[in-house]
Amino acid sequence: RWERTKPMGSTRTPDSDRAELVREVEQAEPFWVAHLDGRAAGYLILKRMDLHPTTGFIQDIFVDRSCRKRGVASALVEAMKHHAIERGLRGVFWEAQNDNFEAIELALRRGFVFAGFNDSSYRNGDRDRQRALDFLGDAVFLYWSAPSAEAGVRRTL
Repeated sequence: RWERTKPMGSTRTPDSDRAELVREVEQAEPFWVAHLDGRAAGYLILKRMDLHPTTGFIQDIFVDRSCRKRGVASALVEAMKHHAIERGLRGVFWEAQNDNFEAIELALRRGFVFAGFNDSSYRNGDRDRQRALDFLGDAVFLYWSAPSAEAGVRRTL
């Protein structure tokens, strides 16, 4: 069911318009919304990679700033990991901007490891704009490897 809402206290504007977000959610492997105190507190969108359908990637994860440090993001990531294991994904990629320390630290705490660095997809030559709110910087790629079938996890596609 669609719910017209905005996470508590959020001043963030979405990177995409409503139609684009609807398409992303409809194409998602699943889409989780976390609620805290009766209101939307965050969400996670997981997709499968087109070229490698046994590998997922986190399309988007967001937790309202007022809800951070309360376990919302960890709960979303853990729900995603359980889903990935149940659906037979080998692993999941997560891309974070190199200055998004909260996301990188969260990913590392939740079992992701560094898997690469991308300095060509964003406006990196515009270093004087790095402090601007709309600046897109370098990207860090993180990867979580699902437990193997040998570890006793039943994997299905």
